[in-house]
Amino acid sequence: NFKINNLNILNSKVGVASKDSSVVFINKAEMNNLNYCLSSRKKKQEFNFSNLTINNLRCENFLKKVDKDTYSTLDINNEF
Repeated sequence: NFKINNLNILNSKVGVASKDSSVVFINKAEMNNLNYCLSSRKKKQEFNFSNLTINNLRCENFLKKVDKDTYSTLDINNEF
C-alpha cells in the first residue's frame, strides 16, 4: 500500500506503476515526457489484481496515458 501527495515526475518510462496486489493512492501528480503516465497490472500469476487511484492528474508529452490489464483497476479523478 502506498499513498503520496504532490508527485512530480519528469523524463521517465513510466510515471506511476501499481502491480501484483499493490494498492496506490496519489493526490495531485504532475508528469511530463513519459512513455506511460500510469500503469496498473497483475504481472505474476500468484498475485491478485492491483489498484491505482489518482486525484488531480496532469500528464503531458506521453506515448500512451494508461497501461492496464483486465484484472486491475485504474481510476483517474479530475485531470487538470
